[in-house]
Amino acid sequence: MTSTESPGPITELALFHLKPSIDRATIRRELSLAAKVQASHSKYPTYLFTQIEDPSYIYLLGGWSSVSAHMDDWIPSSTNQSLLASLKEKLDLVYLIHIELDPAELGVFGSPVGEVPIVDAPVIAIGRYFLKTGQEEAFLNRFGETKKHLEAYIAPRAFKGGIRVEPKDKTDGGVGKEEFVLFSGWEKVQDHLRFAESDGFKEYSQIEDFLEEAEIKHVSVWED
Repeated sequence: MTSTESPGPITELALFHLKPSIDRATIRRELSLAAKVQASHSKYPTYLFTQIEDPSYIYLLGGWSSVSAHMDDWIPSSTNQSLLASLKEKLDLVYLIHIELDPAELGVFGSPVGEVPIVDAPVIAIGRYFLKTGQEEAFLNRFGETKKHLEAYIAPRAFKGGIRVEPKDKTDGGVGKEEFVLFSGWEKVQDHLRFAESDGFKEYSQIEDFLEEAEIKHVSVWED
């Protein structure tokens, strides 16, 4: 698979860090405009979230019909480059990743009756699980076996995840690193932390056997 191929609709997750002394209201207006323009181009809703642990970090969540539609069409376009030019002095891009996950599963177009769309949750946990080399299948199998505990604990809210697709981070040897990204909706951060104290977490945590490391942050809709 090349850097611009993907099996179907993908989720985009970008993380930005606001530079010091930047007026949040001003940059929010500018980023909101950029998100609206991107949504119009991609035909997928685009969201802005602020990290609860450190509000100077801002996430953009969007969707594309393919990686190519994003990397080869949108990013080099004059419209996008103009938007980037106005923002580059105010923020830094920390990472940009594509996930093998149809954005519709995050509730961007609504969710099944009885299920709360993840994007509408007061708090969203974003987990980046960095897999040990060659352990993607084993991780996915174990996650499939143990996710019932998270499912039962979080209901009626939902969680969805997927494998990161190209372009990926590389090992020192130039091999693409495997990564799984999980989104889950919560009422508040403490609800998520209490899951680690639940009866089912011991079995669920077996997924850690296949991880190099994990990074979990919490976000909410950027309103300030």
